[in-house]
Amino acid sequence: MPGFVDCHMRLVGAAGRGIADSDGSAQVRNIRQTPGWLLATDAAATLRRCLRYGTTTIDVKSCLGLDDASDLKALKLLTGLGKDQPIELISTYCGTMAIPPGYEGRADDYVAHLISHVLPMVREKKLADSVAVNRDLPIFDERQSTAIIAAAVALGFSLKFCGEGGPRWHWRLSSMLRR
Repeated sequence: MPGFVDCHMRLVGAAGRGIADSDGSAQVRNIRQTPGWLLATDAAATLRRCLRYGTTTIDVKSCLGLDDASDLKALKLLTGLGKDQPIELISTYCGTMAIPPGYEGRADDYVAHLISHVLPMVREKKLADSVAVNRDLPIFDERQSTAIIAAAVALGFSLKFCGEGGPRWHWRLSSMLRR
């Protein structure tokens, strides 16, 4: 049956509560402080509205909880929601889109944590289909982005790119993926 595809939705967090701000801090607070059952209720209501307007597939983003517990909370809710309604949900892990508090000035440590702990756990628990990668500075430099991409690909994730990156970065990515 034909339907609309929504290629970018933050279903868990600010989406259901009507919360918006310019820096994402309201979403961080919301995902951390709101009980899972209420986040799931809000997300289910959003899914019903989407279905009513003809959406059949949504690429849902994990959230920007900016800590492992919040990101995993969102991914687990998305996994549960995907089983309980007719819209196909394709989950994208977005913990690679920002450097969280506690890692300021220590991006290499955060990248190492993502690669050694978080990405393998997300894959093992089958909580996401893909990983979002921000290719723009100053979040991660080319070396850090390349390490995240290589780890995600090695674990079997598909990739979603955000940002410009530049021609040198594109060449590096192309050569890495051909291996």
